[in-house]
Amino acid sequence: MRQRLLLICAIAVFATSAFAKDVYLSIGGSINNFRTDTRIFNSSSTKDIQIQASLLPLGKDSNNSNVQPKTITVPKRSMVEYDDVVSSLFGATGLGGIRLSSSDDFVATHRVYSTAADGSTNGQFVAGVDSANALMKGVITQMKSNPAPFRTNRGIVNPNSVPANVTWQVYDRNNNPAGQPFTETLAPFAVVGPTAVSVPSANLTDMWLSFSSDQAVIAYGSVIDNLNSAGTYVAAAADDATPLTSPRDIYLSIGGSINNFRTDTRIFNPSSTKDIQIQAYLLPIGNVDNSGVQPKTITVAKRSMAVYDDVVSSLFGATGLGGIRLTSSDNFIATQRVYSTAADGSTNGQFVAGVDEATAMKNGVVVQMKANGAGAYVPDEYRCAQSEQNSGERDLAHLRQKQQPRRPAVQSVDAAPRSDPAVGHDLIRARKRQHRRLERHVGHLFVRPADPCVRFGDRQPQ
Repeated sequence: MRQRLLLICAIAVFATSAFAKDVYLSIGGSINNFRTDTRIFNSSSTKDIQIQASLLPLGKDSNNSNVQPKTITVPKRSMVEYDDVVSSLFGATGLGGIRLSSSDDFVATHRVYSTAADGSTNGQFVAGVDSANALMKGVITQMKSNPAPFRTNRGIVNPNSVPANVTWQVYDRNNNPAGQPFTETLAPFAVVGPTAVSVPSANLTDMWLSFSSDQAVIAYGSVIDNLNSAGTYVAAAADDATPLTSPRDIYLSIGGSINNFRTDTRIFNPSSTKDIQIQAYLLPIGNVDNSGVQPKTITVAKRSMAVYDDVVSSLFGATGLGGIRLTSSDNFIATQRVYSTAADGSTNGQFVAGVDEATAMKNGVVVQMKANGAGAYVPDEYRCAQSEQNSGERDLAHLRQKQQPRRPAVQSVDAAPRSDPAVGHDLIRARKRQHRRLERHVGHLFVRPADPCVRFGDRQPQ
């Protein structure tokens, strides 16, 4: 029985015990039809906390050491909301990074999105990254540029008080270097915004980036569908081929091949000296015992990214929804994009980072959720779904939604999952209460399981 819990909301966030934090939201802005909505959660149940918030203007030569912060207060066990944060919190416009510092623990996320004429939105979820988790050597996988429907950008933040010298290399679909490596120097606390990645002579229909730096930095990639401006934000992962002392066990919490939904998976081998083997399991949806599922053995060549488009079909020969478990005695990185395709060929999707069981949680929080209940007096524009993947015997989860007025609707779920089940989306709706008008709200989910599971929330247009 595995004794940990993983939480994913497009990406996982964890409310730990209190300690000093310096968190960066790598890109956000208020420009043209683009906006950024930020959420900051105080995990303490005993005290309000103060956070110093700084807007870091773009420019690799911009030394942001002397930017003056705004002081914000987050009440105990609460999430504060800053829609259009660049304007509402900082009274500014344009693009930039956001730095949040506090002597107390907190969780910070935001969504960068554009709004169409009909009011629909296309956006990307950005999880705050603690400077303690910045990287001196990293990779950004699952990038795509050309053919014309897609383009790729990269971005980076220097969370240091000294300059950082960063060297980049682009790799093509065949895992060969594309073009020459290039180096850029970032001033202290400088932010480089979305910058096009293009090598005209290379096949970049599937690509990845590597970087190395003399200072730890926070880097990301972003793939944009040119047909509808929908974006997928991909955080950098550690480029680490250090031999393992025990097998690595990674979960991709949800994927599928059903109706117009597909899942594209990428698996990266960081080793420059050896090919690696991975055991891949498809864990069907449902509260069932998946301990007897038979794996597929796959080989990933050294210093390469393996491509599995429509992975449920191409790797497992199946359809439907499920979780994916990947195990190996060697280090690797796994990611995937779950998306739907419209009649015009445009796609809308979500990025799912593989989560190592070693980083699983028994206490966590999923933030920046949004739902409007059918039958309420506001449009049913959003719905929220939650799912879980559990490797223990029993789960007790408490889910709390914030709504107006301030009486939270609390729902307890006793799913009693067996070993390794992958439980599919359960719709979370705010119900119309008698004599109560429900307003648009943003919710958060608290999870306190008796045994570990993988849980995530997602956000999608209704």
